[in-house]
Amino acid sequence: MGVQRSRSLGSRLAHLEARVPTPSFEAAGPRTEDEWLVAFEEMGRDGSFAPEPEFPEALARFRDALAAARASTDPPFDPPPEFEPGHPSPHQRQLNWRTGGRFPDLDAAFLWIAEMVHRVESGIPPVTGDEFRELAAWFAANAARLRQLAGPSEVLELGGGRRTGCGYLRYYLAKGHRADGAGQLAQDIRELRRRCGQAPGA
Repeated sequence: MGVQRSRSLGSRLAHLEARVPTPSFEAAGPRTEDEWLVAFEEMGRDGSFAPEPEFPEALARFRDALAAARASTDPPFDPPPEFEPGHPSPHQRQLNWRTGGRFPDLDAAFLWIAEMVHRVESGIPPVTGDEFRELAAWFAANAARLRQLAGPSEVLELGGGRRTGCGYLRYYLAKGHRADGAGQLAQDIRELRRRCGQAPGA
């Protein structure tokens, strides 16, 4: 499902280290947020994000969120002296400080691009905000029928051995199209729509 949920921004950054091409600059150890920005910019220029129509918006959001985080004083961008003072890695200590709880906008902006990286690598079609809302509306209009189709097992077949459930779909649709796993979620609903069509009168 791509980058795991409920991980800190630092953990997500580390998770992508082996997945994003090495940038032109030399980086020792995990990339900093500024180095990630440069790497994403380079990937945009070389066409890596060509399938993703909202990548320019996602990149601008990450750039702005990073600038805002750097300007923040409460909390400060750099950890205070009392935070993990004995940590052996100053850089990892910074990443441990810069969690989604302290910098939610930066975390969300990074996660949106990380989801795009996962889609591009995995061959999952992109999903825009407009299409995601259309898929969510289709699901809402057909939710009762889908529950009937699922039956007591509450399981919906997607083909190829893949399955899902109405509760799962509802929960992750509420997270929006920028969340981790949004591309696969959209693909699953597209497949359900193809298989099930539209409910009469919906």
